[in-house]
Order: sequence, then C-alpha cells, then structure tokens
Amino acid sequence: MGDSNCVVLGEQYFDDKKWLCDFVASLCLTACFCAFLSLTLLTMSRYIYLCHNNVYDKVFNRLSCIIFCITCWVAAFLFQFPNFIEWGKYNFDRKNHQCIWDRTASLSYTLFVSIGLIGGPLLVMAICYFLIFQRIWETKRDIYRMDTKNPHKMRKARTETVRSSKTLFCIFVVFFVCWTPYAITVALDVQNNLSTEVHLFVTLLAHLHSSVNCIIYIMGIKRFPMGVLSLCACGSSHMASSTSKPEKHLQG
Repeated sequence: MGDSNCVVLGEQYFDDKKWLCDFVASLCLTACFCAFLSLTLLTMSRYIYLCHNNVYDKVFNRLSCIIFCITCWVAAFLFQFPNFIEWGKYNFDRKNHQCIWDRTASLSYTLFVSIGLIGGPLLVMAICYFLIFQRIWETKRDIYRMDTKNPHKMRKARTETVRSSKTLFCIFVVFFVCWTPYAITVALDVQNNLSTEVHLFVTLLAHLHSSVNCIIYIMGIKRFPMGVLSLCACGSSHMASSTSKPEKHLQG
C-alpha cells in the first residue's frame, strides 16, 4: 500500500517529508526480509517433519513457533536498520518509482542484501527441498522394491515422488524466479546504468511472489482452502458471540 502511494504521489511529495519516505522504505524492506526468513523457516520445518520426524514436536511446538515468528520480525528489522546508520540509506528511487533502500549508496550492503538475504534463503531452501525429495524417493523405492516381479513399480515410485514433491518444488521455483532477477540486477547495477524498464520489471516480479504463493497453496494443497474457510468461520463465530453478549445483557 505504501509503495503504491509513493508511485501515485511522486518524488516531489517527499521532498520535505524525508522521514515519511524513510518510514515507508524501512517498512517495505522489513516485510520483505521477514518473508525471506519465514519461507526459510517454513522449508526447514518441512524438512525436519519429513526427515527427522522424531524431533519435530520438540523443535516446532506452540511456544517455539511463537518465538520463531517474533525472531523473524526482529531479525528483519535489524537487517534493514543499517540504512539508518549510514551503511546504506533510504531514498526515492526514480527507476523503481518508490521509496526504497538506495542500492547505489553502499556496494557492501547491496551485496549483503542480494547474496546474504536473498541468495542465502535460496540456498537453504534448495538444500532442504533436495533432501526432502531424496527422502520421499527412497521411501517410495523401498516400498515398491518389495514387489520385484513388477518392472513398472519403480516407474510408479518415481511418478509418486514427483507428485508428492510438486507443491514443495513449485514454491521454491516461484521464489527463485521472482527474486533471482532482482538480486542479480541490484548487485550488478550499482552504477545505476540499467534502464527504468529493467528495474521496474524485476521489482514488480519480486513483489509478485507474495501473490503467487497463495495460488500455489490453494491449487497444490487440497486441504488448504478448507483450512482457511474454517479459520474464517471460527473468527466470524467468535465475533458474533462477542457482539451478542452485550445484547443479551441489555435484554436482561
């Protein structure tokens, strides 16, 4: 919402509102970093659940999940904070048409973002998904190896492995496709020589990631839509019960 307002209002609006531009930019960067950390944590939870199920409940219980979520937000805030202490800085990017971190201010911070905060999660996710895929394949193979008389069993094992890993693989591919062009662009174009069209495209592609993820969950996980509906139903029923109590009190 903040980014869209920046585009509509234009650079001149923020000439005497540097604090507002910094606030919008820091909020956007914090949310992006938190999304990277959350996806990495989600991938690691899937890996532990499938490959080390005996310790999953100890690592991902109710309290630890709350702590992990809070840690993601705190870490994301700390990762963007250097822009306030002159390692990097915030400004209105004319090629992105928004208030965002200045990718030309510090090469070291730019590389920290592109390699560390985007490339790092990508690498962790790739390793986890490879190990998950390997575990699923080994399990299917061991099951169908029991029936050695049927030569089509191993082919079926491969098919079911791909089917079981499809949603996980799609999530990784979407993250890779959406964020890799942005990471490469900001890392290579510290001199700001690339065109506005290139920067707008990679920025829009990166922000598209959040919207596409929801579609993947709905299409790839059959129980996901029902889970969302039941969650909304619980919320609406709770609101209905809370609003009906004063009415009953007045009637009494």
